[in-house]
Amino acid sequence: MDTRTQVRLCDSFYLPIYLVRRTYEEYEEVESVYTKKEAKQQAAQHLTEFLEKLTQKGVLILEKHVMIRTEKNKYTVSGTITVLENTFQYVKNAEKVTDTGDEGNVKMSLNEICMELPSDHMGNIFGQFDAYLKIIERSLQVSVICRDEQVRILGDPPHISSAKQVISQLLELSVRGSMITEQNVDYAIALVKEHETATLAEIDDSCVGYTVNGKPIRPKTLGQKNYVDLIKGRMIVFGTGPAGTGKTYLAMAMAVASFKKKKPGGLY
Repeated sequence: MDTRTQVRLCDSFYLPIYLVRRTYEEYEEVESVYTKKEAKQQAAQHLTEFLEKLTQKGVLILEKHVMIRTEKNKYTVSGTITVLENTFQYVKNAEKVTDTGDEGNVKMSLNEICMELPSDHMGNIFGQFDAYLKIIERSLQVSVICRDEQVRILGDPPHISSAKQVISQLLELSVRGSMITEQNVDYAIALVKEHETATLAEIDDSCVGYTVNGKPIRPKTLGQKNYVDLIKGRMIVFGTGPAGTGKTYLAMAMAVASFKKKKPGGLY
């Protein structure tokens, strides 16, 4: 199992570098001889134990299509199981009690909200093979179910609200014609978690200029947007920060844009 964490230098600046932690689990093979009846019972027992472990973890089993097949000298359990995770959680010392269980724990019911999402933008927002959707679910601890143009977000109320904000920001960016990247998704999540009022669309509004190939040059983070705004409003601006954060690139782009407009009004 892999866990990815993006490297952050300050509150609003992320590097395109990820730390990956990979967890390995070792299994020991044990050979045993069973009769046909015992082998079938063992297969059924392993399946039952597996499903019980899912239930104990709070996983809701929606559909189960599993069969125990005979293949020569062995029994094979195969099929598909559709589950929904994060259906509820147990919280101690909660102020609002809905249902008290053992040891003073409180069972919080599942919450969900629905939002409409145009189908022609889903692929851009959620990424190939739902890669961006999985990042949103993992980072914000929610479950997202898509049916036609309806998106259902399930989880705790604060997490649901954050996920809705992230998806709404990505939708606004997609409607503008921008191609969503993993960096956009990660930064949208960071903005929401840090309760920033700025959105990706506001950052995307600040077009500095265009490359030789006609590609727009825009700030990619809130810090870069503030940097560009300062350059536009002041005569002299000094930019400090780590290498590779866009200080020189954005300043040169602003200078070129000013000279093209014949308005060299500042020193960048």
